[in-house]
Amino acid sequence: MASVFVLLPYIKSAVEVDNSLSVWFLKDDPEVKKYYDFHEKFGNDEIVIAIIENPKSVLTSLYFRKFIEVTKELEKISEVRMILGPGNSNFISKSVFGVFSEPLININSEPAQVKENLEASPFLKEQLFNSKYTSTRFLISFKSSPNFDQQRTLILQKVKTIFNKHFESEQTYFGGIGVVYEGLNQLSKSDFGFFLSLGYLVMFLLIFFIYRKFTILLYSFITVSTATCITLGLYGLFGFQLNLMTVLIPCILIVLGIMDIIHILNEYNELSTDKNNKENALLALRNVWRPCLFTSLTTMAGFLSLLTSPLAILQQFGVFAALGIFLCLILSYLFGVIFLPLAAPSKTIIFNTQKLVNSFLKWLNKYQRKVIIGSFFLFLVCFIGLIFLKSDTYTLGYFPENNKVVQDDRKIQSAWGAYMPVELIVIPAKGKNLHDPEIIKGAIKFTTATNQMSGAGKAFGFHTFYQAALQAQYGNKAEKLLSSKGTLKIIHQQIPLYYPTLFPSFAHEESQTGRITLFGNMLSAKELNLKIDTLLRIGKNAFGNSASLEPSGYQPMYVNIVKYVTESQIKSLFISALLIFLLVFIFIGDLRLTFLATLTNLIPVAVMMGIMGWFNIMLDTASASIAAIVLSICIDDTIHFMYKYKSLKNLGFNPQKAQIATINHLGSSILLSSVILILGYSLMIFGSLKTVSLFGLLTVIALIAALIDALVVLPLILARFDKTKTLNQ
Repeated sequence: MASVFVLLPYIKSAVEVDNSLSVWFLKDDPEVKKYYDFHEKFGNDEIVIAIIENPKSVLTSLYFRKFIEVTKELEKISEVRMILGPGNSNFISKSVFGVFSEPLININSEPAQVKENLEASPFLKEQLFNSKYTSTRFLISFKSSPNFDQQRTLILQKVKTIFNKHFESEQTYFGGIGVVYEGLNQLSKSDFGFFLSLGYLVMFLLIFFIYRKFTILLYSFITVSTATCITLGLYGLFGFQLNLMTVLIPCILIVLGIMDIIHILNEYNELSTDKNNKENALLALRNVWRPCLFTSLTTMAGFLSLLTSPLAILQQFGVFAALGIFLCLILSYLFGVIFLPLAAPSKTIIFNTQKLVNSFLKWLNKYQRKVIIGSFFLFLVCFIGLIFLKSDTYTLGYFPENNKVVQDDRKIQSAWGAYMPVELIVIPAKGKNLHDPEIIKGAIKFTTATNQMSGAGKAFGFHTFYQAALQAQYGNKAEKLLSSKGTLKIIHQQIPLYYPTLFPSFAHEESQTGRITLFGNMLSAKELNLKIDTLLRIGKNAFGNSASLEPSGYQPMYVNIVKYVTESQIKSLFISALLIFLLVFIFIGDLRLTFLATLTNLIPVAVMMGIMGWFNIMLDTASASIAAIVLSICIDDTIHFMYKYKSLKNLGFNPQKAQIATINHLGSSILLSSVILILGYSLMIFGSLKTVSLFGLLTVIALIAALIDALVVLPLILARFDKTKTLNQ
């Protein structure tokens, strides 16, 4: 308990939620390095898109004043780097005195004149307004800083407060990667509180209902809550915060922590009442130490296999879930010594539960042939579903349909069109400059082609500044002058004077690289990967040998999630199965029984993934390594079964009698533990985050299959393949 007190400050920091970039990817990931290189050259690519809509028009004097006021207030936010919006945009005009830049609007601007200026500056118009002038767009970018992820919530709150102060909330919509991050943070917070409260309530009410003893309830509560607090404290001590995966840890520890307690209680209740409670308690703890230790180790192996994942979010989840499971085991013994002697053994629970198991086994023996045939076809159908299993990730799919992030996404697409940015870097060939005619014309050809793509929005890039300046100065001659190297060189020198803040965000002078920002719909990682491949092909055709095109910013990392998910699934399942096989063999010491135990427990995993295939449930972050975790959980009861079964065989029981005696001894704990596991993971189905609800749903499916496996498949397989002769046979 003292350790909990010491770790309390770190527990508080751990339960703050962070779903940002640094949580998902490893620091040495090549794409992460490219991402930060982009930041050094062009600044933070995290943009908040704010859309203001009015069905009539946003070109009114009232809106002009509001645009200017909002812009001024946004500029006062120290973390804001740049704003592109109607309140601070300039247009280039030409007069007898030369070319000059002036504000698009001021507090005295006439709507008709502003409209005329916009029609004369089509490049400016398409960035700020839709075609009917019923909506306008603000792009707010932020300064790069090492602690930006920690500041995001406060910064977004400031931005939204300013917009909501001047515009009705019903006509203001927000989008962008940062908005998605923050939405995930809020859902993770709500799910953490939900599972912590509901998980404890349901699990411990169930424990009290089963055992009807306050001492047992207290024993369970103190064991699991202490393990959870220490785990979260250490999590915070290492500088981590909860995310959409680690938010599951408390519920996992509640459910799995109670499993060891149930086996201890089952053994304790089986003992003779002739001895005193303290002797019985110590004997029960000693009898189940080895199987409980190895079930904990196999479960830990499943979670620790996530260390092979290239996703940091899964590595954190695996390590600290495994740590919590080990703490649950140690504390169940530590507190068992204290609390078990205070509760007398009870035969009632064992008798009632075992009676149910025995009734089921009688039914199974009576209809054994039909059960075998039915199980075979059921599993076969599930296995066929593996053919249709696919891997993909869609971030907006993590949200419930009624979430504001999802609603704003739809409203922005309706009022404005495609809006999510995709960053591309133009790298001129050796000896070329960014303002060379072939580079500028290539960029124009590229963006013109991308505008014809399905789901594509308006593009903006370094070349846009050259087009706007040429249009303002030379009018109809602008297109022809795109081929003039001398004219473009002069324009290149003038542009920084017209756009001193904006232009450096799209052209890096030192490296002579340019930035093009395309806007598209929010896509899944797989869809985006296909889209980027198409963009690169178009870019190759547009630039030829004059320049190369490279995806940059956040999106390439998002694309890599699909590859990482597949890699995580294969690696973690293989390593988990191997570790579990070795642990079970060390524990049981019988190669045949170890092989049968591992093989039968792969069936629930295959059933779960087959159902995913049939119902088009994608392998994504939520389910990336669920196979390894499920295997490690499902095998727990099998280990207890095999340990008792082999012990009885060593005493001279033949296989059939050993099976019957094992089921009579462990049947109640297997049934109770399975029911509690199923109920515990069922709670996750009600989570707000789809990652949480899918994790719970898929685990429940696997656990139901595992219960059938333990009570039906395993006994049938042992009867068929384990016919070793014994002394008493």
